Amino acid sequence: MIISIYPTIYCIYISLTDWNLLRAYAQPQFIGYENYAALFSDEIFANSLMVTVIFTVASVLIELVLGILLGILFCTECVKWRRVSRTLVSVPIMITPVVVGFTWKSLLNLRWGIVNVLLNSIGITGMEWHTTPMQALPTMILIDVWQWTPLVTLVVIAVLSSLPPEPFEAAAIDGAGRLQIFRKLTLPMLKGGITMVALIRIIDTLREFDKIFILTRGGPGHSTDLLSVFGYRIAFVHGYVAYASAIALVLFVFVIVACSVLIKIMTR
Repeated sequence: MIISIYPTIYCIYISLTDWNLLRAYAQPQFIGYENYAALFSDEIFANSLMVTVIFTVASVLIELVLGILLGILFCTECVKWRRVSRTLVSVPIMITPVVVGFTWKSLLNLRWGIVNVLLNSIGITGMEWHTTPMQALPTMILIDVWQWTPLVTLVVIAVLSSLPPEPFEAAAIDGAGRLQIFRKLTLPMLKGGITMVALIRIIDTLREFDKIFILTRGGPGHSTDLLSVFGYRIAFVHGYVAYASAIALVLFVFVIVACSVLIKIMTR
């Protein structure tokens, strides 16, 4: 508890000062809420906030939908070698984000990346996946979906494997179709597991840094400039530690609000 509380309190204190790494020898001066006032009038911060929201909402929604569908698929009898399939699907979440970033940076290289090579081989012109403003953010979303959809899938498989078969058998005997069973039985029973994994993924995506920094460093322009990347650049490139602390606290509050809203919606 102390390990968590002390850094938070210290971060709040630093955000109320003018501490700058370029003059770290000087004693920080208390300036009150000036950093926060400057923050909410900063156009780059507003853009970073919007990019973070888009990245989080798109990634989590796609991962939940695909994860639920794959989880249900892997629990059906029509899939052969189900244990092997589940193991193979879970491989991406075993890879560290740094390795994922470097791997996809090589795969998506415009000239010799395997993705563009395969596209060119079937007559489709290769694309600049993460080096143009229009395509960079969707590419980051797809990479995140590739890595973390298996987590949702495994949670769904675990929940479905623990459910009693009697309600589903009774619904089938009563003439309920597959879609009705899915809507009226499967989804409500999955609500607890889906809420848990959604909370985990929202927290993770809001603090995403590794893959974005390796692939784009927040660019091109500010198209993938998440709050975490923006705060890192402000603190360790420009030296404005106090301003970056204010960004970190805004992100902290944003995470709490987003998780609270999700819990309220899912438990309504």
